[in-house]
Amino acid sequence: MSKVAFLSLPVHGHVNPSLSLVKELADRGEEVIYYANPGFKAAVETTGAQYRRYSGALSDDISGLSKNMAEFPPFLMSICKEILDCELENIRRENFDYIIYDYVAPWGRYLSQALQLPAVCSVPIFAFNRYVFKMIRGLGAVKITPSGLYKKIRSIRKALGIRKSINKTHGLKGPKIREIYFCKSDLNIVYTSAYFQPFAETFDDSFHFTGPALSVRQAQQDHDFPWQQLGEKPLVYISLGTLFNFDKALFQPFFEAFANEDYQVILSCGGGLQPETFGDIPGDFIVQHFVPQLKILQRANVFITHGGMNSASEGLYYGVPLIALPQMAEQAVVAQRVEDLGAGIHLRKVDITPASLRKSVERILKDETYRHNARRVGDSFAPEKTGGIKKAVDIIFAAKQKWGIGKKHEAMYV
Repeated sequence: MSKVAFLSLPVHGHVNPSLSLVKELADRGEEVIYYANPGFKAAVETTGAQYRRYSGALSDDISGLSKNMAEFPPFLMSICKEILDCELENIRRENFDYIIYDYVAPWGRYLSQALQLPAVCSVPIFAFNRYVFKMIRGLGAVKITPSGLYKKIRSIRKALGIRKSINKTHGLKGPKIREIYFCKSDLNIVYTSAYFQPFAETFDDSFHFTGPALSVRQAQQDHDFPWQQLGEKPLVYISLGTLFNFDKALFQPFFEAFANEDYQVILSCGGGLQPETFGDIPGDFIVQHFVPQLKILQRANVFITHGGMNSASEGLYYGVPLIALPQMAEQAVVAQRVEDLGAGIHLRKVDITPASLRKSVERILKDETYRHNARRVGDSFAPEKTGGIKKAVDIIFAAKQKWGIGKKHEAMYV
């Protein structure tokens, strides 16, 4: 048995995909210490891992950060500084054998250097390289106004200033600018298939596409959902995730689009707003904070999503065509990949209207090609093709042997 630190970015889209990996590690004898905030304590502990609460800025809910993404780089670097300045010795005393860190948690790579421990990177979104960045630019996913450019430059300068301070204080080598967002390691486990990953052939052997892990997160109990209200009408499921869900205006087009249509609509608020906020809800709508998403997707005809990697993967796993409404650059890549593979439709922010939503749903329901292509992507996720979470852990254990960690224990599995 080896002892491993898992350093997450404590938001749903990053924690949820990692839980199956953590459970498999724990089931196979690893002592996993998972760092998050209290909102994820119960979910972490169901995997068999031990929960540790981050201190400082990560100790509480950080979902509100999405309201000011321009400040994301200095925020990430300030977390690196805070952990290295205040928590390094506590973490050192844990005597970890290796580290697993989230792709958007550069403090994990810093700790790997400081503690001289090997590291694995957990990649819950698409892997990024220069080809994928070029794709983002081509999509126009990030529109820069003069004031936006000024804010971006100021933000990057602030992040680089913090990096300089860290490197000087601790004698470490900090991440490059792009690596602040996407901080790869020498071993990277990517939760998607090579078929779905854009430009998969351009990534080196340090990237392993082991397929998405359907989350083992705690789901809402079935008795909390009014299954009896579902009939024979086509089912349209809407979920915009848990970050960009605080603006009532974001949801209004859905009510206008489908209030008088012959669909059953399920809308998940993602915890951002109270269902009562929307006033008189049309009769064919079911609106809740959270819903049992995996079970609903098994019945859905269309999934309208923000294009988060976890949600998109879950929908495609069940062969449900997507209408993707991305709210940020990485989601735009997912949305475009879905459209390129014929598994759904990419609607950009400026194109979201009640009419465009109705037209997109009608188009998908009338053209069976979308469901066929969604199933093709879903089939590419199958463990028989990707190896799944068991393969991901096999890869980690094989690396441990090369690192000289727990050879006797690993011989049981590799």
